[in-house]
Amino acid sequence: MDDRYQNLAPITAEGLDLTFNWRLRGMSWGNLSFNVNASQLRKYSQDQPAILAEVLAAQAAGQLNPLIGGLVAGGNNAGYLVQSGNAGVSYPEWKFTATTVWNLGAWTARVSGQYVDKLTESSTGYVIPSSMRYNASAKYAFEQESGLVSGLAFEIGGRNLTDKDPFLTSTGNYLGAVYQPYGRYLYANVSKEF
Repeated sequence: MDDRYQNLAPITAEGLDLTFNWRLRGMSWGNLSFNVNASQLRKYSQDQPAILAEVLAAQAAGQLNPLIGGLVAGGNNAGYLVQSGNAGVSYPEWKFTATTVWNLGAWTARVSGQYVDKLTESSTGYVIPSSMRYNASAKYAFEQESGLVSGLAFEIGGRNLTDKDPFLTSTGNYLGAVYQPYGRYLYANVSKEF
């Protein structure tokens, strides 16, 4: 067995990253900002090296355990969960994050959402649906010249506000590289700057 790391084949990745920022400052009701980040994976592929072809042939002939994960290689994998043995590698085509921030004096409020595009399992055609998560927080920060409470800040918030579980593959597993496995959780934070 040779388990040294080897760079067996080049990976080709093509995509598009977009960012939009908008700010409105100095209004009587406060400041407002809006940010959207989007990324599209248009192509993700890796050529199949000769040694992987040997491994796959040995697995097909029953000479090598099929549960041994190997290098996933082949054509364009954008939008797919590509499976090899008991392993899987995920390549969602689209990901979006949008955040709105409002502040007025000592108050700051944030609302954000994250979208992950659907995935199709390469081996079964099973579709893992797209996912949308929402987060929000509110913060009050005392100014530095406020005496004893100077620099003190209180924040409350929540993540995954709709308590959405991560979508599962056809075998009942969640994709840790794509989704966070946390349900809804609320938090409170107290901080002090000196």
